[in-house]
Amino acid sequence: MTNFSAVPSNSPSLPSASVVVIGAGLTGLVVAQSLRRRGYQVLVLEKSFGVGGRLNTRRVDGARADRGVRHLDGSEPLVWQLIQPLVDRGVVQRWAGVGFQYLPSQLKTVDTSDRYCAPEGLSQVAKALAQDLDILFNHRAIALARLPDAPSSSAPSSNANAPNGRWTIYCDHPREGTPREGNQGIYEQIQANTLVVTVPAPQAEGLLATVDPGRYGNVSKFLEVIAPVRYAPCFSVTATYAPARDLDPPALRNWQGIEVLNDSALAWVAREDRKSACDRPVVGLQSSAEFARRWVDAQDFYPIGRQLLAQAEQIFNLPFRHPQEFQVHPWRYAQVINPLDNAYLNDAAAGLWIGGDWCGGKNVAGALASGLAIADAVDQANGSSSINPSLGELVISVDTPAP
Repeated sequence: MTNFSAVPSNSPSLPSASVVVIGAGLTGLVVAQSLRRRGYQVLVLEKSFGVGGRLNTRRVDGARADRGVRHLDGSEPLVWQLIQPLVDRGVVQRWAGVGFQYLPSQLKTVDTSDRYCAPEGLSQVAKALAQDLDILFNHRAIALARLPDAPSSSAPSSNANAPNGRWTIYCDHPREGTPREGNQGIYEQIQANTLVVTVPAPQAEGLLATVDPGRYGNVSKFLEVIAPVRYAPCFSVTATYAPARDLDPPALRNWQGIEVLNDSALAWVAREDRKSACDRPVVGLQSSAEFARRWVDAQDFYPIGRQLLAQAEQIFNLPFRHPQEFQVHPWRYAQVINPLDNAYLNDAAAGLWIGGDWCGGKNVAGALASGLAIADAVDQANGSSSINPSLGELVISVDTPAP
């Protein structure tokens, strides 16, 4: 294993930041935007090329589809607080159509009045939160170091003490033109006074495990608390069809989404084209956790997509099996299992904060609550800026995001 504390001091580095947030999912964006509005210098590190985590929209054959979060629940107060300004500006809208729930040999309608979507995809909500943030994409944090040592303290808590010392974050993204040197590699280093980790619990656990306990003894306490949190995986399939393909039988006239219960393979089927003005049917499928666990390590996802489309065709007797085009995406961290009761973990004296949808909840509302709580607590630990923006204020003053 690489000894990151021994990486040469002339490794490529970036300027330090007052606060570094690891992860540009909902929790990370809320933390970063809230602290930026309070006057903090914030830098976000994101391993992929986009923001939002499972608020993920992709194009398939020219059509848009949400392949992570299915829709936003406007009945959740925090969710509504975030999206109301976006509803007023037309970025978010109610999802038209009829919702169903399917049990073997039984199909019933469900209330969809609080289901909200975005004509350009739910990733637009994340993009609204991300505007004006300093984000480094394609920067995967792979190790942490605490320099210098923080004084030993009690178990992680929400006690507010002024941070001291700095964190060093190592990323596996050497700058362009910088070669790797054998197995040792050259790792980009980023320093922060305050570190906020908002990735899924297993990834946070792996990242914290790189911290030298001799330099920061409290890391073992964090690892012990995080260990029981796990996620169920899921496969998402997005398929496009010819305009003439009839996917609206009388029993499912004008359907938008169908939750499939007690099926070993399929959990969700949706008409993604009914979230926007689309000239052809676009269908989104999500697998059951049981199915995904069997195939999540597969090398070829094409047969998995075919199998899920065939299952949907068999259940609903609709011609799903032969789309014009389809894509399959695996979500290893789709649904939180055994979330923590607290909105975050922290060691304020060391300037370390950890949260996400696995803290205090397990859905979009939980992710938002964790982000708000972390931002408030970080601000309090640093003396309080006397500014406390609401979720709606984090997006109300920005321009409508571009598609």
